[in-house]
Amino acid sequence: MRLETILWDLEDDLYGNVHHCSEHGITKEEVEEVLESAVDFDLSRSTAQEVQTMTLQRITRNRRLTSEEAAKYREVREQVAKELPELITRHEERQTALDQLTDLVQQLKAAREEKGLSLADLTRLTGMDRSALSKLETGQRLNPTIETLVRYADAVGKRLVVTLANA
Repeated sequence: MRLETILWDLEDDLYGNVHHCSEHGITKEEVEEVLESAVDFDLSRSTAQEVQTMTLQRITRNRRLTSEEAAKYREVREQVAKELPELITRHEERQTALDQLTDLVQQLKAAREEKGLSLADLTRLTGMDRSALSKLETGQRLNPTIETLVRYADAVGKRLVVTLANA
């Protein structure tokens, strides 16, 4: 089992992870123990909705676990504890790449402004939709194509250079 995300859903989400963990006998404390020992979460990047979603809830089972169930959940918890550091590292690497993309888009916007170009001017030069360009600059379009970035860079007198680095 590979754990990609633990998302604690709102109380009204009956099919969320809180309900799922409750069904399988994993307690709030057990999840908190794994998370607290391994994660330094940056709340500054989260919206108010995301922070509210992260609120943990106490769920009480209506029966005791059988020894087989307890062993199964212990095994799952151990596997999560073992895999979590690698998952966190992979997430941080991906976040670094996304931060670099955000920096690139900000550099493109600064180059546009330096040339005195409006979004309407950029639309004319690139043939791209003004709202798409605006969404790109404001971070609402998180996964632009290379073609989009190349056209934008060309319109502001820049050249996009893509490199490959060792991990």
